[in-house]
Amino acid sequence: MFGPRQPQSFSKHLPYAFSLSSEEGWPDGQAVGLLVLKDGHIALGLEVLSAPHLSASNAELNALGATWAQWLRQIPSSMYLQTVVERGTSWATTLEHFAERGGESEPILKTGRRRWADHLAQTSPGQDPLTGGRVVHWLGCEAPVFDQYASSAPEQAGQAISELQRQAVRMMAALESHHVRLRFLSENEVLAECHRAINPTASADLSPPTAPLPPGMLLSDTLPLGYLTAHADHFQLGEPSYYARAIGVLRLPATTLPTFWHQLLWEQAPTTAFRLVVTHKATDPTAQTQRLTQRRKWLHALGGHTFANHGAQRAYEETEEALERMTVDHEAMLSTSITVLTLGETPAALEASSRRIRGVLHGHNIATTTLFYEQLPSWLATLPAYGYRASAKHPMLADAAAHLTPMALPDAGDAEADVLYENRQRSLTAISIRLKGRQDGSAIIVGKTGSGKTFFFSSLLKYGCLSLGGHAIVADIKGPKNSAYRPLCEMLGGSYIHVRGDHSVTFNPFVLREQAFTAKEQFDPERLALTRATLALMASDRDSPADDYVQSVLGDVLRLLYTDPQPPQRPFILTDALAAFKGYSPRNETLKAVASRVQERLEFWCEDPIRRRLFNNPSQSHTEAPLTVFDFEGFERDPPLSAVLMATLASRIESKMINLPYTTPKLFAFDEAWALFDGSPQAATLLDRLYRTARSYGACCYLLTQSHHDISRSAAAQGVLSNLGLLFLMRHQIDHAAVCALFNLHGRQRRMFEGLKMAPNVYAETLLVDLNKRRSQVLRYKPTPFDLWCDSSRPQDVELRRRFHASSGLGWDEVMSRLARRFPQGAPSHEVGIEELIGLGGL
Repeated sequence: MFGPRQPQSFSKHLPYAFSLSSEEGWPDGQAVGLLVLKDGHIALGLEVLSAPHLSASNAELNALGATWAQWLRQIPSSMYLQTVVERGTSWATTLEHFAERGGESEPILKTGRRRWADHLAQTSPGQDPLTGGRVVHWLGCEAPVFDQYASSAPEQAGQAISELQRQAVRMMAALESHHVRLRFLSENEVLAECHRAINPTASADLSPPTAPLPPGMLLSDTLPLGYLTAHADHFQLGEPSYYARAIGVLRLPATTLPTFWHQLLWEQAPTTAFRLVVTHKATDPTAQTQRLTQRRKWLHALGGHTFANHGAQRAYEETEEALERMTVDHEAMLSTSITVLTLGETPAALEASSRRIRGVLHGHNIATTTLFYEQLPSWLATLPAYGYRASAKHPMLADAAAHLTPMALPDAGDAEADVLYENRQRSLTAISIRLKGRQDGSAIIVGKTGSGKTFFFSSLLKYGCLSLGGHAIVADIKGPKNSAYRPLCEMLGGSYIHVRGDHSVTFNPFVLREQAFTAKEQFDPERLALTRATLALMASDRDSPADDYVQSVLGDVLRLLYTDPQPPQRPFILTDALAAFKGYSPRNETLKAVASRVQERLEFWCEDPIRRRLFNNPSQSHTEAPLTVFDFEGFERDPPLSAVLMATLASRIESKMINLPYTTPKLFAFDEAWALFDGSPQAATLLDRLYRTARSYGACCYLLTQSHHDISRSAAAQGVLSNLGLLFLMRHQIDHAAVCALFNLHGRQRRMFEGLKMAPNVYAETLLVDLNKRRSQVLRYKPTPFDLWCDSSRPQDVELRRRFHASSGLGWDEVMSRLARRFPQGAPSHEVGIEELIGLGGL
């Protein structure tokens, strides 16, 4: 009686006839994929890209629910909305992938990445919990009967497609005002959704079917081959096979809240693999009134007129209220079905998953059914665009139905898990600083001293860039004693350059002679644009900025310099440019006067000792190391000099961006040193140029600052805001309103920003505002003891680190590991003697 039935081919049961690609009339001229079902229905898919998370206030979620209910009230009776929610991958899988990235990086980075993964695993909320997931809405409608074997929809179906288009665009516009962003799925993406729904355990290289289909073939015949075996209370299908059980909802609470599904499933069942399918179908008011009237009579009879059956009494009262709102208030009534599909690799895993889901639902007075001998049709009703065939349906008013429509999952972040952080939804968020998947990768990090800003940025620098084979240049102004980057350079074999203290450091603004010529040996003045801009900075000041005349003179002089048939056998220097003025012939008296003024000011840069050492020297400070840090301590007191230094650094950065492959991660950061660009408006323009060109070479520029005032008052930083892709706000105790006004944060983002938390020596939170993907989320970062020792700039930590490294002869990764085990909170207050060092090193 309870034995398995005979295996049957997939194609007999699957509902799909064929797919279409519709291009006419859709927003932005995009091609939208349409699914045509065997019974004549047509549907399209919309993926949720961003939506409010648990940090949204109840007022905002209620406003969203009201807008959503208004849209549901207006859809015609021939349409339906199916929402499919799938949980993401497990923590274990995500962490393993994270730990294995950057296999060719420095040992200390590989050790740190593994220890970070182990730390995140220890803080997981349960046994192998899940992280992330997807939400896809399927909007469908009935269409005229047509030939299901055709390769394109007939003209009769055009009206149905037009109605789909109109309702979908109206739906997107309504939700956009509440920061819910959707996107249409293309035809191949629609086919891929069907493929994944039918066989979620298939290998990643198993490609979905492609369009168009051969003549006479149904889409169902092209989906993944395999067999299903239906049992009384579950079924087994797919290759490799997996076990699934459809759990139907028999009865829902009378009232629902905006956070209904978040409270039930996202928070309370984080370790359960499932697919949630909610379908709302518009109904004919007259027919629905008749059905509710009959239901009311049946419930009245069931209660024996005295309502000894309390469940029947409650159902009778709800039905009576629904009838009153339909007939008196003319409220729309929908037919709603809810199915939870639990998954498991083995029967035991399936039972455990089912118990967790039932326990959560029953705890909120939600009656469920296992759907004995209805598993196959119930599973089919969970497939994309087929939810209207679900067996258990409930009459729902539009207000309640709106709150039963899942809008978002805890955001899993970027597709590439270069760096992982915890979030408040007991999940993991992946961050990638690279441009893959976003238009702009440049960022600003704002945080006071002690807010965790430096440790947070260090995690991005080490694991989001350097451990992936990337290169980074950092500009700092803290000096060698306080710099957090100097010890990192020592451990990673990088280059730390204290510009004022190291007299071998030079910033020659001239490019090599061969770089100014094309492959056909033709002189290209555009290749000297940054050199010309740097010399213009030297020849100008705040009172007399460089104008077109100055640019013209310098352009002619540089042409004479680089086309000289007898150039020196070394890189050009300022003295060579001054010598080239002797061969310059001004075309008029105005240019003659400008040339004289420019020459006089350039001579000053050759006479001043510091300027002569930095800029009139043929050697170059090399930036070949993966990590190069320039420390400009003290130069902020000389604005003209600092402006030229920043211009030459921008030139050095641009040169490195050009020479590195596009796919190599590249990060350039200005830690407070960006304020040096304010020495002149021209320097600020160069910073803006650097941010704009970085995107073209696959690079990211970061600004780190302690105060939002530094940005609001800075001409350099203002130009950066227009090219901003990511914003990281650390915890602030005051000035929340001013920060929100500067970065145009809306109400929900402001509440998230004001609620940031921090526990010293435990964790620090940051608000991530991804302007490309239009999502906001609170991230929590706690440095492991290993990273604490890597990044700490406390003098006692630095001193103990160096002593132990010198005395033990161990590699930096082993030094950090042993210090982290022995002193997880940093160097102790007492002095560590030689005996303790010897014991620590195992010598």
